[in-house]
Amino acid sequence: MSYGIRGSSVTLYEEQPSWDGRGDWSKLGIAQFRYEDGEWTLYCADRNSRWHPYFDADSSHDIQDLLDEVDDDPTGIFWV
Repeated sequence: MSYGIRGSSVTLYEEQPSWDGRGDWSKLGIAQFRYEDGEWTLYCADRNSRWHPYFDADSSHDIQDLLDEVDDDPTGIFWV
Protein backbone atom coordinates (compact mmCIF):
# COMPACT_ATOMS: atom_id res chain seq x y z
CA MET A 1 0.00 0.00 0.00
CA SER A 2 1.09 3.53 -0.70
CA TYR A 3 -0.48 6.92 -1.15
CA GLY A 4 0.03 10.07 -3.15
CA ILE A 5 -0.98 13.65 -2.42
CA ARG A 6 -1.92 16.08 -5.15
CA GLY A 7 -3.45 19.39 -4.19
CA SER A 8 -6.35 18.61 -1.85
CA SER A 9 -6.61 14.95 -2.89
CA VAL A 10 -5.08 11.86 -1.32
CA THR A 11 -5.00 8.68 -3.42
CA LEU A 12 -4.58 5.24 -1.89
CA TYR A 13 -2.66 2.74 -4.07
CA GLU A 14 -2.03 -0.97 -4.01
CA GLU A 15 1.43 -1.85 -5.34
CA GLN A 16 2.51 -5.23 -6.71
CA PRO A 17 5.75 -6.53 -8.20
CA SER A 18 5.81 -7.37 -11.91
CA TRP A 19 4.55 -10.83 -12.77
CA ASP A 20 7.99 -11.97 -13.93
CA GLY A 21 9.90 -10.38 -11.05
CA ARG A 22 12.08 -8.32 -13.41
CA GLY A 23 10.03 -5.28 -14.36
CA ASP A 24 8.76 -2.29 -12.46
CA TRP A 25 6.12 -2.59 -9.78
CA SER A 26 2.54 -1.80 -10.82
CA LYS A 27 0.44 0.75 -8.98
CA LEU A 28 -3.37 0.47 -8.86
CA GLY A 29 -5.54 3.27 -7.50
CA ILE A 30 -7.87 1.89 -4.82
CA ALA A 31 -9.59 4.97 -3.41
CA GLN A 32 -9.31 8.73 -3.52
CA PHE A 33 -10.17 11.18 -0.77
CA ARG A 34 -10.87 14.81 -1.68
CA TYR A 35 -10.93 17.65 0.83
CA GLU A 36 -13.24 20.57 0.14
CA ASP A 37 -15.11 23.01 2.36
CA GLY A 38 -13.87 21.31 5.54
CA GLU A 39 -15.03 17.80 4.59
CA TRP A 40 -13.53 14.69 3.01
CA THR A 41 -15.36 12.93 0.16
CA LEU A 42 -14.63 9.39 -1.01
CA TYR A 43 -14.14 8.42 -4.67
CA CYS A 44 -13.76 5.02 -6.33
CA ALA A 45 -12.06 4.15 -9.62
CA ASP A 46 -13.71 2.53 -12.62
CA ARG A 47 -12.01 0.00 -14.91
CA ASN A 48 -10.39 2.87 -16.83
CA SER A 49 -8.91 4.38 -13.64
CA ARG A 50 -11.32 7.33 -13.72
CA TRP A 51 -12.55 8.56 -10.35
CA HIS A 52 -16.25 8.72 -9.45
CA PRO A 53 -18.00 9.77 -6.25
CA TYR A 54 -18.74 6.86 -3.93
CA PHE A 55 -22.32 7.53 -2.85
CA ASP A 56 -22.60 4.83 -0.17
CA ALA A 57 -20.68 6.93 2.36
CA ASP A 58 -21.40 10.50 3.39
CA SER A 59 -18.72 13.16 3.38
CA SER A 60 -17.00 13.53 6.72
CA HIS A 61 -14.87 15.95 8.71
CA ASP A 62 -12.78 12.95 9.80
CA ILE A 63 -10.95 11.08 7.03
CA GLN A 64 -10.81 8.00 9.31
CA ASP A 65 -14.55 7.47 8.70
CA LEU A 66 -13.87 7.10 4.97
CA LEU A 67 -10.76 4.97 5.50
CA ASP A 68 -12.92 2.62 7.56
CA GLU A 69 -15.46 2.48 4.71
CA VAL A 70 -12.71 1.48 2.26
CA ASP A 71 -11.37 -1.11 4.69
CA ASP A 72 -14.84 -2.60 5.32
CA ASP A 73 -15.73 -2.38 1.58
CA PRO A 74 -19.42 -3.29 1.99
CA THR A 75 -20.08 -2.98 -1.77
CA GLY A 76 -16.96 -4.84 -2.94
CA ILE A 77 -15.83 -1.96 -5.14
CA PHE A 78 -12.44 -1.23 -3.56
CA TRP A 79 -10.90 -4.66 -2.99
CA VAL A 80 -11.03 -7.60 -5.37
